Amino acid sequence: MDARQAQIFGVRKSADTRKALRFFAERRVKTHFVDFTVRGPSLGELRRFAQRFGASALVDRDSSRFADLGLRAAQLGDEPA
Repeated sequence: MDARQAQIFGVRKSADTRKALRFFAERRVKTHFVDFTVRGPSLGELRRFAQRFGASALVDRDSSRFADLGLRAAQLGDEPA
């Protein structure tokens, strides 16, 4: 029995998310996909992501929402304000 599993967090329409799902499917690795458009991340998940990857990894600086909020010129760092 093969116990390889991967948990993928993302949104279904993201090209990177689809690539990750396809990557694991091609290797017959069982995946558990959490679609953030259906269920947003919990506070604990956000903290875990920020601790592991840094707070700046949680922000999509290329998204249209980011630009709509006028944040493109903002400087973001991992240090709390």
